[in-house]
Amino acid sequence: MTSEFKSGRTLLLASTGLASAAALMGSVQAVQAEGMYAGLSYGFFNGETPNSSDSGVAGDPDEYELTGGAAGVFVGTKFMDLGNNMTLGGELAFTSAVEGDEDGNGGTDTSYDINWVADAKLRLGMNLGQVNVYGFVGGTTGSANAGSEGGYGFQGTNFGLGAETTFANNMFVGLEAIQRNVNSYNSSEDDTKHQAISLRVGFKF
Repeated sequence: MTSEFKSGRTLLLASTGLASAAALMGSVQAVQAEGMYAGLSYGFFNGETPNSSDSGVAGDPDEYELTGGAAGVFVGTKFMDLGNNMTLGGELAFTSAVEGDEDGNGGTDTSYDINWVADAKLRLGMNLGQVNVYGFVGGTTGSANAGSEGGYGFQGTNFGLGAETTFANNMFVGLEAIQRNVNSYNSSEDDTKHQAISLRVGFKF
C-alpha cells in the first residue's frame, strides 16, 4: 500500500468524520432551537389571597379574595421526546402584582395584594397537529401584603392545563389555567388556594 493511498484514505476518513460530527451538531442545535420558547401573558385571578385565619369572621383575612388581573413573562424548553407525539419540558414564569380586597380592619387603606409570584413548572405535552395540549405541576413562590400586617413571602405548589396553537412564523397563542396552593402569612393556618386563567403569546426559537 503506497503512502499516497494511505494519505488519501486517512483524509477521506477524517473528512467523513468531520461531516458526520457537523451534521450531528446541526441536528442537536435544531432540536434545541425547536424546543425553546418565550413570551408574555395576561391572567385573570380568582380565589383566596395568600392569607388565612380560619376564623370564619367577616373582615378577617380568610374573607379576602383576589380581584384583579396581572401581566407576566415566561420562558421554557422542551428537553425530552417521549414518543407518540408526547414531550416533557420545563418552564419558568413570573407574574406581576395582583390586586386583592382592601383591608377592612382598623380603617387602614392597605389591601391584601400579591406583589409578585413566580412559578416553576414541569410540563407534559401532546402534539395534535397545529395544537399542543399540556398539563403541568410545579412549585410557586411570591410576595404579598397582609393588610395592616405588612409584607411577607409565601411558597407552595401549582398545577394546571393549557393549550396553544403555532403559526407559520413560529409565533404561538395559548390559553392556560393554573391553581396555586400556597401557605399563609401565619404558617400555623391552613394553606390558601387561588386560580388564574391566562392568555399567552410567544415565539419558539
